[in-house]
Amino acid sequence: MVPPPKRAISLRVDKDVLEWFRARGPRYQTHMNAVLRAYVSRVEER
Repeated sequence: MVPPPKRAISLRVDKDVLEWFRARGPRYQTHMNAVLRAYVSRVEER
């Protein structure tokens, strides 16, 4: 199955937040997306 295409955006985040994600290694943007997706799923459950 082919994943849906992603959209490039500009997003401002606090420096410490960006550093935390970058410190976890490559593909930090993919990790950020996964965290946001989990949050959206959790909020939709309410």
